Amino acid sequence: MAVDKELINPPPFFADANDELLDAVAENASIKKLPADMQLAYEGMRSDHFFIVLSGEIRVYKMGTSGKEVTLFKVQEGESCILTIFSIVNQSAYPAFASTQTDIQVLMIPAEIFKKWVRDSINIRDYIFCSGIVKLAT
Repeated sequence: MAVDKELINPPPFFADANDELLDAVAENASIKKLPADMQLAYEGMRSDHFFIVLSGEIRVYKMGTSGKEVTLFKVQEGESCILTIFSIVNQSAYPAFASTQTDIQVLMIPAEIFKKWVRDSINIRDYIFCSGIVKLAT
């Protein structure tokens, strides 16, 4: 499903992207609206999509040995989950749980396409590894 490029440009992730990359994102991305309190990821699953939160909030957490949930960080507007990115790039299992805290809207890109862009685009690599795309909870 094609996405309007105007929806892609605002997230900082694509701020320095050239027109060719923005066209590719628009062609390959989809936008999803998801309700609050929805489980998005489970520890051990594979990440099928890279995403950027356009609105709303996601909580990423682990289960402690006592069975209590321990919040690692929250993913908010304009951000993505660094654990999802590393899961995609390393082809490894997702190491935590994630659930929507509010109704959210996300820009989603299939993992294999995103992985190719990470490999081919210095702007995307720099943004991921140099600027810190998530703000960790303190």
